[in-house]
Amino acid sequence: ILLSYSSCTNDDVNFVPDFSSCGCSSTSYDIVCGADGRTYLDSCHAMCLNVEIVGVGNCPNGFNDPRDTLKWPIETVCIPVMREDDAKEVHTLRDGSILYRRANGTYFRGTPNLCRCLPGFSLVSTPLGECAIHSLLPGDPIYVVTQKGERVIESIAHIRQVPVPDDHFFLKVYLNDGRIFMASPLHPTTDGRPLQSLEIDDVVDGANVIMMDTIPSHSLITWDLLPTGDHPFYIINGVPLKSTIPFAFQ
Repeated sequence: ILLSYSSCTNDDVNFVPDFSSCGCSSTSYDIVCGADGRTYLDSCHAMCLNVEIVGVGNCPNGFNDPRDTLKWPIETVCIPVMREDDAKEVHTLRDGSILYRRANGTYFRGTPNLCRCLPGFSLVSTPLGECAIHSLLPGDPIYVVTQKGERVIESIAHIRQVPVPDDHFFLKVYLNDGRIFMASPLHPTTDGRPLQSLEIDDVVDGANVIMMDTIPSHSLITWDLLPTGDHPFYIINGVPLKSTIPFAFQ
C-alpha cells in the first residue's frame, strides 16, 4: 500500500540529496541501482554522489519508503496524459524524477516523456536496404540526413528499447507523395515538431500531410536509435525523423 502524499513528499535534503551541482542530463534515464539501495535516474547522478553502481534498472528490493524517496522504484510514464484517469504529475524531486498521483489516490515515482519512439517493424534506410529497427545493432551502417538535406552513411552509435503501457498507440502519418510512417505521438520530426502537433496540409520532408490515424502499438516495447557523427536524423519508411536519444550516449 502506498503512503499518502503528505507523508512522502517533504523532499528533505537529509533523505533526498541535492543534485543541482551534478550537471547531469535530465533526459538520459539509464536507470541504475546504487550500493546504497537507492534507485538513480542514471549513472551520472549516482557517480556524482560517489555511489557504486551495482546493477542496471531499479534496485531489486525497492519499496516506497516515506523517509527516502530515492528508494522508490522508478516507473515509465507516457506524457502527455491521454486519458482522464491516467496518473498526474504532482511534484518534481531533487534528482529530477517525478512524483505521480494515480486516479485511485496512490503515488509513485516516475520519469516522463519516454514514449517518443518507434514500432519495432519500422524500416530504417541502410546501404543494405530497408531493415526493421528491431533487427539492427550498434555499429551497423545506416543513412542519415544532414542539416543541408544530404544523405550520407553513418553507423548506429546506440539503440534504445523503451517499455510502454499496454494502451500505448502510434500516430500513422500519410503524405501526399505516397510515403507512410508511424511513431509515438511525441516523436519529433527533423525540425523538432512532435507528430501530435501535425495537422492536415502541414509539410514533412517536402510533402503534405493528407491523413493521420491512431494505431494501437500491440507491443510493450518501442525503439529508437542514435547515429554516430553530428547528424541526429535517420530515415524511417523514407521519411527523416529526429532521434530522441541524447548525444551523451555516443
